[in-house]
Amino acid sequence: MTQATESTMELAETNEASAAAEAATSRIGRGDGKLGEVIIHARFHPTGLVNSINQRPEHLSPQEWFDRLCRAAPLAYQPLAGGRGVFRIKSDIFDAIWKENAV
Repeated sequence: MTQATESTMELAETNEASAAAEAATSRIGRGDGKLGEVIIHARFHPTGLVNSINQRPEHLSPQEWFDRLCRAAPLAYQPLAGGRGVFRIKSDIFDAIWKENAV
């Protein structure tokens, strides 16, 4: 192998190791959007109640988490078709909301 090929392979291994380490330390299920943005997906029953929502603290029901996000970041919600919607929240704001609602 050439020196350039070896350097490329070493760089790829380093990047893979860094990505694995970062994934291991981040919250499970965190939906990352644009750089510095967290995306939270919500799905609704036909009645309008929340069926499921990701990034939810375990002690809160889906509806409670949706209500708290609506109060904390009302302008971050975007309704979608088909009984769905997303919150697009800046990471630092989401971290503050998360800490406030963690037990």
